[in-house]
Amino acid sequence: MSGEASAVGAPSSTWAAEKDARLRASVRNEDFALVSRPLDPGLERLERSGRTSEAMRRIEGELAAGDLEPERAARLRVELYRLRRVCQEYRLSREDVLGGLRGRLKGASGDADALLDELMERRLVDWREIDGERRFLPRYLETLERHAGEVPGLEASRDPDAKGLVRTLVSMRETCSQARRITLRATVASRAPVAPEDVVRAWLPLPVECGEQRGVEVFYESTPGGVVSPVDSAQRTIFWEGRGAELPLVEGRASFQVLYRYTIQVPYVALYQAADEAGSRRRQGVPTYPGPADAPTDLAPYLGEKAPHIVFTPFLRALARRVVGERRDALSRARAIYDYVTSSVKYHYQPAYVALGSIADTTARTLTGDCGCMSLLFITLCRIAGVPARWQSGLYVRPQGARPHDWAQFYAGPYGWRWVDCSFGASAYRSGDELRRTHYFGNLDPLRMIACTDFYEPLTPPDDALREDPFDNQRGEMSVGDVGLAGSEMERSVEVVDFEEA
Repeated sequence: MSGEASAVGAPSSTWAAEKDARLRASVRNEDFALVSRPLDPGLERLERSGRTSEAMRRIEGELAAGDLEPERAARLRVELYRLRRVCQEYRLSREDVLGGLRGRLKGASGDADALLDELMERRLVDWREIDGERRFLPRYLETLERHAGEVPGLEASRDPDAKGLVRTLVSMRETCSQARRITLRATVASRAPVAPEDVVRAWLPLPVECGEQRGVEVFYESTPGGVVSPVDSAQRTIFWEGRGAELPLVEGRASFQVLYRYTIQVPYVALYQAADEAGSRRRQGVPTYPGPADAPTDLAPYLGEKAPHIVFTPFLRALARRVVGERRDALSRARAIYDYVTSSVKYHYQPAYVALGSIADTTARTLTGDCGCMSLLFITLCRIAGVPARWQSGLYVRPQGARPHDWAQFYAGPYGWRWVDCSFGASAYRSGDELRRTHYFGNLDPLRMIACTDFYEPLTPPDDALREDPFDNQRGEMSVGDVGLAGSEMERSVEVVDFEEA
């Protein structure tokens, strides 16, 4: 890569940095529920035309004038924050991207301009129009590697454990179940020193206790003083709080660590094939529900909207009707939605979710997104179609390491809650691997740590400061004083300490 340009609209001075800090302090995590609500037409036109700085100045002027309804003021503050994050995330210029392409693609040096235009047209490179200039995400090459077969001269990224995953899936089909006993060490630390009087708070994810995950142990090697949230927390954590003078600082920086072990066991059911039988009425059908009021109490929460990212827009309602067609059975409807998402949506690395609009609707319109975007689209379409569906996330874990990952569940009558991993299914679809593609409708693998069983839920205790990710918690959060730390202000890691069959 030829180097990264400074962010358009991003802070470039102490004054601008302080201004950003004030904005972050004024936005609350609950304000993001307002993102799906429309703005006034003039402001929306400015944003659609890429006049981002003008839109931000207009918002700042309206906020400074005062006399706003509290909800409108909150909507404008969160939109101002979202636009600033867009500018900070989409920070590469066209020349930056061209330099990266020339360095990586064989034979691209002579006509990289034309190739980039083609990749943008084919939705393989993500960009935003910001103040008259097209700006790009830094991870564009990683996105392209996932579609290497469509990019001349690019070698595909290779997964060193791909064969191991296939062996695991084959073994699951033979034994009907697989289990792993996994030990992980997670750390979160501030990059800058904290003052003795600063109140520091930190949250690190822990495994939830659920049907497929059990036996969670937190070891004494963890940082002392941690408070573990209830086993069934929607986003389970271990929490610390203290003043800088009371904490075991490392070169003045606050650092927290947790060492934990858990067992995950996932059963296998040939649900993809069962959906065929249900659709052809050779098997008893699984009921659908017109809405939350028509469902049993335990399923009702998973049939409604949850702003800002699970919203039943007119576009998504029409799409759901088209995808499910005449199918009446919940299992066959869920499979039709899975087939649509995995075959239609191209995997793209995304900016931070706080920079995005209503995710399910945007993913369906652009047909691009990452694992979380695909999961939210699947969940939303299922709920519109009367199929209870919900979020799961945490880590994808192998002996070589662990990384954040998102997937979903849907309710399939006598089968109970079953899993769907749309991004793994989409990857299998692109490579023509039917074993993997059909496996991830109704099944998971035992290579997970489940930390979150719902999307956009508070931590325990709730984080009063703006979180780096208000929607999910896979890597941890910190606040110093009354300001939440941004991702660039923290060091976060997960180490696989032990990994064995159980």
